[in-house]
Amino acid sequence: MATVAGASGSLLGFVIATLAILIALPDTASMRSLRRYRGWRVLQLSLLAAALNLLALLTFALYAQVSDGDIQTAVIIGYAIGSLVSVGLCGALFGLVLANIVRDAARSD
Repeated sequence: MATVAGASGSLLGFVIATLAILIALPDTASMRSLRRYRGWRVLQLSLLAAALNLLALLTFALYAQVSDGDIQTAVIIGYAIGSLVSVGLCGALFGLVLANIVRDAARSD
């Protein structure tokens, strides 16, 4: 369980840093064009959901280190799968937002 706790803590830090960077980007013309996509808001909400899921996984993994039981293991496996799916989904959403920007830039040229 220590490995799960370490991995989920690292991923949680990565997701929080990504979300903080995306929110704190300056208000420039390119950022306004990026923020007008519907996928941008979905990406931010997906990152928030991934962060909450990873926080729950980290909490359960740390709790499972001090207690024994099959229920904790089953819960951790469920949260681990959900966390991996949510982080992968966030990466795919970010790729789609960037692909839309490139497509729109090619149309306008």
